Amino acid sequence: MSMLDRIGQKLLFTLDPETAHGLSIAALRCGLPVAPRAPRDDR
Repeated sequence: MSMLDRIGQKLLFTLDPETAHGLSIAALRCGLPVAPRAPRDDR
């Protein structure tokens, strides 16, 4: 987990659950990346 991920997680965990959920949904709607892309597998 990157440093930015840890900071974001701590921030969300300090908020009311409903508020954190609303912010998470808003971030997804805005197109913010959820996780890094999986490495390409050229097998």
